[in-house]
Amino acid sequence: SSAQDQITSSRAAAPKILASADDYLEPVSKDGDTLYRARFAGIRSKDDARAACSYLARKGLSCLALQ
Repeated sequence: SSAQDQITSSRAAAPKILASADDYLEPVSKDGDTLYRARFAGIRSKDDARAACSYLARKGLSCLALQ
């Protein structure tokens, strides 16, 4: 699915957790192609980001908490 679909799915799966987060798409070049990563920013703390990722993973969505 597309990166925008991932953002939509993540927000639907965790509306309260991601309510204050800003979402955006990050272009990444790989082997001459442009791919897009779904990103969320503005989560209050590292612990909150990890908790959000754990919750999303339990819902079957991929997530990686980065600083």
